[in-house]
Amino acid sequence: MVEDSLSPALQEQLDLLVYAKAYWDSQPPYALSAMGMIMALLCGSVFIRQLRERLATWREDRHPLLPLGGITTAMPYGGTILGITLFLGAGLQVFGFGATGSFLLAFLLAAVTGAGLWRQLERLLRQVEEGTFAAADFDFFDNRP
Repeated sequence: MVEDSLSPALQEQLDLLVYAKAYWDSQPPYALSAMGMIMALLCGSVFIRQLRERLATWREDRHPLLPLGGITTAMPYGGTILGITLFLGAGLQVFGFGATGSFLLAFLLAAVTGAGLWRQLERLLRQVEEGTFAAADFDFFDNRP
């Protein structure tokens, strides 16, 4: 065997090199948490921009605001949910929870919260389309770039 012919010091260094943990496999997973936060922020900003464009086209040409579930809005929203799941799941691992349980709980929290926000956003957009959104200050929309 090759192991028998190596000195103990060399064998120890080889074992450290071969069995070293990957960079992304850090415990606790701070890098994964940071990547999840960055992903959620980037996808969220794309989603906000898509909604602003949709409101601008509705204001100018009265294009319909709904349905909201097109690919241009659903993909960034899904990316935001996935980023939040990564952030929360890795954050729970920082506090000592296991990987499976923490990511399952994080996905459950992100999905339920995301579904509720999606429904609320659809209700608000429906009210804006119908003109029953009393709290809307449409002069605010006109002054925004």
